[in-house]
Amino acid sequence: MNITSELHEEVGIQKRKIIDRTEVQTVQSITDATIVGQFRRGVLGEMIIHQGNIRSELGYDPTNPDYIAVQSCLDAGIPSVKVIRIGGGENDTGGDGDGGSGEEDSGGADGDEGSGSETPDEPWDIEYFYNNNKVREITGSIIPDYTYPGNSMATSLKFNNTVTDIGVAAFRVWSDAVTLELSSSIRNIGSGAFKDWFRLTTLVIPEGLINIAGEAFYDCRRVKNLVLPSTIETIGLQAFESYSSITESITIKAIVPPEIEYGAFNRSNNPPIYVPSESVEAYKTAPGWVVYANQILPIA
Repeated sequence: MNITSELHEEVGIQKRKIIDRTEVQTVQSITDATIVGQFRRGVLGEMIIHQGNIRSELGYDPTNPDYIAVQSCLDAGIPSVKVIRIGGGENDTGGDGDGGSGEEDSGGADGDEGSGSETPDEPWDIEYFYNNNKVREITGSIIPDYTYPGNSMATSLKFNNTVTDIGVAAFRVWSDAVTLELSSSIRNIGSGAFKDWFRLTTLVIPEGLINIAGEAFYDCRRVKNLVLPSTIETIGLQAFESYSSITESITIKAIVPPEIEYGAFNRSNNPPIYVPSESVEAYKTAPGWVVYANQILPIA
């Protein structure tokens, strides 16, 4: 603003400051923004992005100018940004048909149906359904700790035989997912990787898995039946705690009792635990398994 002085025709000189309001005030607080661009993943069209979902919705892509623009707005204090995705970026893993490495088509939450055509040669590591759209992404064979790939609002998650390790809390709190299908290539699951999947009912753990870290599947409370493969060697602290809906059984196919830490099956309804018939006594007397001795029975 400009400050001017006015001299009056009176004895002596008097000075009065007057605010010149003819100028437009240009400094305003920015409270929202809209960015149109190309991103690794996400639905085509409008999305509301904030600090809590930018990676899961758009895909972490720090070399993409459009992604950088969104992140800069959020870092500047804008609470949320309206993003209009018009296609995939250079590292697109979404599946919008714009040349990315993934694909997206209409289908059911169970992943068995879809009206879009599939291209088997397109690489992918994880597949999930969100808003009835199938989305495939590339995560790499080793999914690092705390990276949060995918979309925590998806209804299912499936792994390709390209993934070997899942990091700490990588898929924590997918509270809408009902199906989780691991692949036989996975060897290690990090702590809390699938913690708090409250609606999960179907959990598929095939042969090949070796290590399950603490709280890896903590509080997946709707799973009714659990089967662990013959390859399993370690089960971490409270790995399957709070499986309160298990009304059928826990089956462990490993002949040698896996190393087990405290509370692995705490608050899990005390179901029968079936193990190979030749290993029943070994399980009942093995460290950590003693507390479940009364539940251990031979596989029929």
